[in-house]
Amino acid sequence: MHPVLHVRIRHDGGPVILRELHELTKHLQSTLTAVSRDLSDLQDAHIDYEITHAETGSLALGLRPIPPDKDRIDPHRVLETFTHDIEDIQANRFRASMTPRLTQKYHSLIRTVSAEDAVVEYRYKQCSIAVDSAFRARFDVALKERVAEDVQIVGHLDALDAHRKSYRFYLYPKFVVQGRIEWRIECRFPTALLSQIVGLIKKTVKVRGKGFFAPVGLYPLRVESTEAPVPLNCDADLLRSYVRKMNLVPSDMTVAEYLQRNREAAGFAD
Repeated sequence: MHPVLHVRIRHDGGPVILRELHELTKHLQSTLTAVSRDLSDLQDAHIDYEITHAETGSLALGLRPIPPDKDRIDPHRVLETFTHDIEDIQANRFRASMTPRLTQKYHSLIRTVSAEDAVVEYRYKQCSIAVDSAFRARFDVALKERVAEDVQIVGHLDALDAHRKSYRFYLYPKFVVQGRIEWRIECRFPTALLSQIVGLIKKTVKVRGKGFFAPVGLYPLRVESTEAPVPLNCDADLLRSYVRKMNLVPSDMTVAEYLQRNREAAGFAD
Protein backbone atom coordinates (compact mmCIF):
# COMPACT_ATOMS: atom_id res chain seq x y z
CA MET A 1 0.00 0.00 0.00
CA HIS A 2 1.45 3.35 -1.06
CA PRO A 3 1.73 6.20 1.49
CA VAL A 4 -0.76 9.05 1.24
CA LEU A 5 -0.09 12.57 -0.02
CA HIS A 6 -1.85 14.95 2.39
CA VAL A 7 -3.11 18.27 1.01
CA ARG A 8 -4.71 20.99 3.10
CA ILE A 9 -6.06 24.45 2.18
CA ARG A 10 -6.81 27.01 4.86
CA HIS A 11 -7.58 30.70 5.11
CA ASP A 12 -6.89 32.69 8.24
CA GLY A 13 -9.67 35.11 7.31
CA GLY A 14 -12.41 32.96 5.82
CA PRO A 15 -13.63 29.63 4.42
CA VAL A 16 -12.28 27.64 1.49
CA ILE A 17 -14.58 27.97 -1.53
CA LEU A 18 -15.42 25.40 -4.21
CA ARG A 19 -13.62 27.27 -7.00
CA GLU A 20 -10.34 27.07 -5.10
CA LEU A 21 -10.73 23.33 -4.63
CA HIS A 22 -11.49 22.89 -8.34
CA GLU A 23 -8.47 24.93 -9.45
CA LEU A 24 -6.09 23.33 -6.98
CA THR A 25 -7.04 19.73 -7.80
CA LYS A 26 -6.90 20.44 -11.55
CA HIS A 27 -3.39 21.91 -11.32
CA LEU A 28 -2.27 19.26 -8.83
CA GLN A 29 -3.26 16.39 -11.14
CA SER A 30 -1.62 18.14 -14.11
CA THR A 31 1.60 18.71 -12.14
CA LEU A 32 1.79 15.13 -10.84
CA THR A 33 1.31 13.85 -14.39
CA ALA A 34 4.13 16.13 -15.56
CA VAL A 35 6.38 14.74 -12.81
CA SER A 36 5.57 11.18 -13.98
CA ARG A 37 6.52 12.08 -17.53
CA ASP A 38 9.64 13.92 -16.40
CA LEU A 39 10.88 10.87 -14.47
CA SER A 40 9.85 8.14 -16.91
CA ASP A 41 10.31 9.82 -20.34
CA LEU A 42 6.92 8.35 -21.28
CA GLN A 43 4.63 10.87 -22.95
CA ASP A 44 1.56 8.86 -21.84
CA ALA A 45 2.73 8.42 -18.23
CA HIS A 46 -0.19 8.90 -15.88
CA ILE A 47 -1.15 7.90 -12.34
CA ASP A 48 -4.63 8.25 -10.86
CA TYR A 49 -5.10 9.07 -7.17
CA GLU A 50 -7.88 7.89 -4.91
CA ILE A 51 -9.21 10.22 -2.23
CA THR A 52 -8.68 8.44 1.08
CA HIS A 53 -10.32 11.11 3.21
CA ALA A 54 -11.62 14.68 3.08
CA GLU A 55 -12.37 17.15 5.87
CA THR A 56 -14.20 20.46 5.74
CA GLY A 57 -13.67 23.80 7.51
CA SER A 58 -10.22 24.25 6.26
CA LEU A 59 -10.11 21.64 3.50
CA ALA A 60 -7.96 18.54 4.02
CA LEU A 61 -7.53 15.74 1.47
CA GLY A 62 -5.67 12.47 1.49
CA LEU A 63 -4.57 11.21 -1.94
CA ARG A 64 -3.20 7.70 -2.49
CA PRO A 65 -1.79 6.73 -5.91
CA ILE A 66 -3.51 3.89 -7.71
CA PRO A 67 -0.69 1.67 -9.08
CA PRO A 68 -0.67 1.93 -12.90
CA ASP A 69 -0.82 -1.13 -15.13
CA LYS A 70 2.71 -0.42 -16.32
CA ASP A 71 5.49 -0.90 -13.77
CA ARG A 72 7.63 1.72 -15.48
CA ILE A 73 6.20 4.45 -13.24
CA ASP A 74 6.94 4.33 -9.51
CA PRO A 75 4.18 6.24 -7.63
CA HIS A 76 6.35 6.62 -4.53
CA ARG A 77 9.13 8.21 -6.56
CA VAL A 78 6.64 10.57 -8.23
CA LEU A 79 5.24 11.86 -4.91
CA GLU A 80 8.66 12.05 -3.28
CA THR A 81 10.05 14.00 -6.25
CA PHE A 82 7.00 16.28 -6.27
CA THR A 83 7.37 17.34 -2.63
CA HIS A 84 11.17 17.61 -2.70
CA ASP A 85 11.09 19.65 -5.94
CA ILE A 86 8.68 22.18 -4.46
CA GLU A 87 10.72 22.45 -1.28
CA ASP A 88 13.98 22.84 -3.21
CA ILE A 89 12.78 25.37 -5.80
CA GLN A 90 11.76 27.93 -3.18
CA ALA A 91 15.31 27.58 -1.79
CA ASN A 92 16.67 28.17 -5.32
CA ARG A 93 17.85 24.57 -5.77
CA PHE A 94 17.01 22.60 -8.90
CA ARG A 95 17.15 18.89 -9.62
CA ALA A 96 19.64 18.29 -12.46
CA SER A 97 17.15 16.49 -14.72
CA MET A 98 14.23 18.88 -14.19
CA THR A 99 12.74 20.26 -17.42
CA PRO A 100 11.51 23.81 -18.10
CA ARG A 101 8.02 22.48 -18.79
CA LEU A 102 7.85 20.99 -15.29
CA THR A 103 9.00 24.24 -13.66
CA GLN A 104 6.08 25.96 -15.39
CA LYS A 105 3.68 23.36 -13.97
CA TYR A 106 5.06 23.87 -10.46
CA HIS A 107 4.78 27.64 -10.81
CA SER A 108 1.13 27.42 -11.92
CA LEU A 109 0.32 25.09 -9.02
CA ILE A 110 1.96 27.31 -6.40
CA ARG A 111 0.11 30.38 -7.70
CA THR A 112 -3.30 28.62 -7.86
CA VAL A 113 -4.50 29.60 -4.37
CA SER A 114 -2.71 32.91 -3.87
CA ALA A 115 -4.81 35.07 -1.56
CA GLU A 116 -2.64 36.83 1.03
CA ASP A 117 -4.08 34.77 3.91
CA ALA A 118 -4.16 31.44 2.00
CA VAL A 119 -1.93 28.53 3.01
CA VAL A 120 -1.70 25.25 1.08
CA GLU A 121 0.06 22.44 2.89
CA TYR A 122 1.58 19.34 1.25
CA ARG A 123 2.82 16.44 3.33
CA TYR A 124 4.25 13.18 2.08
CA LYS A 125 5.94 10.86 4.57
CA GLN A 126 8.54 13.01 6.39
CA CYS A 127 8.44 15.96 3.97
CA SER A 128 6.04 18.76 4.99
CA ILE A 129 5.62 22.06 3.10
CA ALA A 130 3.47 25.09 3.93
CA VAL A 131 2.91 27.31 0.88
CA ASP A 132 2.07 30.76 2.24
CA SER A 133 2.58 34.24 0.80
CA ALA A 134 6.29 34.32 1.74
CA PHE A 135 6.83 30.89 0.18
CA ARG A 136 5.10 31.99 -3.04
CA ALA A 137 7.27 35.12 -3.19
CA ARG A 138 10.46 33.03 -2.90
CA PHE A 139 9.13 30.68 -5.57
CA ASP A 140 8.51 33.62 -7.92
CA VAL A 141 12.06 34.88 -7.45
CA ALA A 142 13.59 31.43 -8.00
CA LEU A 143 11.65 30.90 -11.25
CA LYS A 144 12.13 34.39 -12.63
CA GLU A 145 12.99 34.20 -16.31
CA ARG A 146 16.55 34.84 -17.43
CA VAL A 147 16.85 36.98 -20.58
CA ALA A 148 19.45 36.63 -23.35
CA GLU A 149 19.34 39.41 -25.94
CA ASP A 150 20.57 37.40 -28.93
CA VAL A 151 20.01 33.65 -29.25
CA GLN A 152 19.96 31.43 -32.33
CA ILE A 153 18.11 28.11 -32.42
CA VAL A 154 17.65 25.55 -35.18
CA GLY A 155 14.49 23.47 -35.28
CA HIS A 156 11.35 22.35 -37.08
CA LEU A 157 8.82 25.18 -37.52
CA ASP A 158 5.31 24.03 -36.68
CA ALA A 159 1.86 25.12 -35.46
CA LEU A 160 1.53 28.76 -36.53
CA ASP A 161 -0.92 30.69 -34.32
CA ALA A 162 -2.19 33.92 -35.89
CA HIS A 163 -5.44 34.15 -33.92
CA ARG A 164 -4.09 36.07 -30.94
CA LYS A 165 -2.82 39.64 -30.81
CA SER A 166 0.77 38.46 -30.41
CA TYR A 167 1.44 36.17 -33.41
CA ARG A 168 3.52 33.10 -32.67
CA PHE A 169 4.74 29.80 -34.04
CA TYR A 170 6.28 26.80 -32.33
CA LEU A 171 9.77 25.50 -32.94
CA TYR A 172 10.78 21.92 -32.17
CA PRO A 173 14.54 21.87 -31.46
CA LYS A 174 16.65 19.29 -33.23
CA PHE A 175 18.48 18.12 -30.11
CA VAL A 176 17.03 14.88 -28.77
CA VAL A 177 17.04 13.96 -25.07
CA GLN A 178 16.88 10.24 -24.26
CA GLY A 179 15.21 9.33 -27.52
CA ARG A 180 12.59 12.09 -27.61
CA ILE A 181 12.38 15.72 -28.65
CA GLU A 182 12.78 17.73 -25.43
CA TRP A 183 9.90 20.13 -26.05
CA ARG A 184 8.70 22.97 -28.25
CA ILE A 185 9.64 26.64 -28.01
CA GLU A 186 7.10 29.44 -28.43
CA CYS A 187 8.39 32.05 -30.90
CA ARG A 188 6.60 35.40 -31.07
CA PHE A 189 6.92 37.71 -34.06
CA PRO A 190 5.44 40.97 -35.45
CA THR A 191 2.52 40.94 -37.88
CA ALA A 192 4.69 42.20 -40.73
CA LEU A 193 6.55 38.85 -40.86
CA LEU A 194 3.43 36.69 -41.18
CA SER A 195 3.53 36.23 -44.96
CA GLN A 196 7.19 35.13 -44.85
CA ILE A 197 6.65 32.68 -42.01
CA VAL A 198 3.61 30.99 -43.57
CA GLY A 199 5.85 29.60 -46.32
CA LEU A 200 8.24 28.06 -43.76
CA ILE A 201 5.75 25.82 -41.94
CA LYS A 202 7.01 22.21 -41.63
CA LYS A 203 10.53 23.24 -42.59
CA THR A 204 13.83 23.30 -40.71
CA VAL A 205 14.79 26.89 -39.89
CA LYS A 206 17.13 29.00 -37.80
CA VAL A 207 15.42 31.47 -35.47
CA ARG A 208 17.16 34.47 -33.97
CA GLY A 209 15.88 36.83 -31.28
CA LYS A 210 15.59 37.60 -27.58
CA GLY A 211 15.42 34.42 -25.50
CA PHE A 212 13.62 33.95 -22.18
CA PHE A 213 15.00 31.03 -20.17
CA ALA A 214 13.85 29.05 -17.14
CA PRO A 215 16.52 28.33 -14.49
CA VAL A 216 16.86 24.83 -16.01
CA GLY A 217 17.03 23.37 -19.50
CA LEU A 218 19.01 23.87 -22.68
CA TYR A 219 16.41 25.87 -24.56
CA PRO A 220 14.47 29.07 -23.87
CA LEU A 221 10.83 29.02 -22.84
CA ARG A 222 10.13 31.44 -25.66
CA VAL A 223 11.84 33.67 -28.21
CA GLU A 224 10.77 37.13 -29.36
CA SER A 225 12.05 37.75 -32.88
CA THR A 226 11.94 40.81 -35.14
CA GLU A 227 13.31 38.99 -38.19
CA ALA A 228 12.01 36.10 -40.25
CA PRO A 229 13.44 32.61 -39.64
CA VAL A 230 16.09 31.48 -42.10
CA PRO A 231 15.31 28.18 -43.91
CA LEU A 232 18.05 25.55 -43.74
CA ASN A 233 18.33 23.05 -46.56
CA CYS A 234 20.25 19.80 -46.32
CA ASP A 235 22.68 19.31 -49.21
CA ALA A 236 23.20 15.53 -49.23
CA ASP A 237 25.94 15.67 -51.90
CA LEU A 238 27.90 18.23 -49.87
CA LEU A 239 27.63 16.16 -46.71
CA ARG A 240 28.80 13.03 -48.53
CA SER A 241 31.82 14.94 -49.83
CA TYR A 242 33.06 15.33 -46.24
CA VAL A 243 33.24 11.59 -45.64
CA ARG A 244 36.82 10.47 -44.80
CA LYS A 245 38.09 14.04 -45.11
CA MET A 246 38.10 14.85 -41.39
CA ASN A 247 40.92 13.26 -39.41
CA LEU A 248 39.40 12.96 -35.94
CA VAL A 249 41.78 10.21 -34.79
CA PRO A 250 45.53 11.01 -34.56
CA SER A 251 47.57 9.12 -37.15
CA ASP A 252 49.64 7.29 -34.50
CA MET A 253 46.58 5.85 -32.67
CA THR A 254 43.86 3.34 -33.36
CA VAL A 255 40.21 4.26 -32.85
CA ALA A 256 40.09 2.08 -29.70
CA GLU A 257 43.18 3.78 -28.27
CA TYR A 258 41.77 7.22 -29.04
CA LEU A 259 38.44 6.44 -27.31
CA GLN A 260 40.23 4.97 -24.29
CA ARG A 261 42.37 8.09 -23.95
CA ASN A 262 39.26 10.29 -23.99
CA ARG A 263 37.55 8.09 -21.39
CA GLU A 264 40.55 8.37 -19.11
CA ALA A 265 40.70 12.14 -19.56
CA ALA A 266 37.00 12.40 -18.66
CA GLY A 267 37.44 10.13 -15.62
CA PHE A 268 35.25 7.33 -17.02
CA ALA A 269 37.93 4.69 -17.46
CA ASP A 270 37.85 1.58 -15.31
